[in-house]
Amino acid sequence: MNRTFKEIVQWLAIGILSGVVLAGFLWPFQALWNVKAYNLLFDVSYIPFLNELPPRWLAQGAFHFGTCVCSLAILYYLLSSFGKELKLLWYIGVVGVGSSSLYFLTLLGQDTPPITDIAAWVLWTIGHVLFSLTGWFFIRKWVGPNPAYHHNQYPTRRAW
Repeated sequence: MNRTFKEIVQWLAIGILSGVVLAGFLWPFQALWNVKAYNLLFDVSYIPFLNELPPRWLAQGAFHFGTCVCSLAILYYLLSSFGKELKLLWYIGVVGVGSSSLYFLTLLGQDTPPITDIAAWVLWTIGHVLFSLTGWFFIRKWVGPNPAYHHNQYPTRRAW
């Protein structure tokens, strides 16, 4: 299999699996207690063009999972320039803090939680920490250190 194709498949798998964990964590809270953080994951009502694409569920899924794949891949390559691409706390910090601050998008969306819904914000943040843990796990397992920045020295360093 072509190396580039293999890498694309790995990143798709990592992002999609991590995105499923995130959505799977948030969905029961919406189903059981109507905490709408799950809806915020898939909301494209405020994004021109995407909000008009039929079928809507496909545009929403592409948005969510595309964001999952791209955010983890971009973060990996950014962190690799500092030799931190396998450091768990960086994923938790960047994804957790970044996603926590992106909760304001609920102001732009339709059928999303109110900005004052603290439970939804906390669950949103916890869900994204789980997303970062899942992404980090699969990145370590399937991608490993970026060879462009590490010449077989990195595996001896701590993963935390």
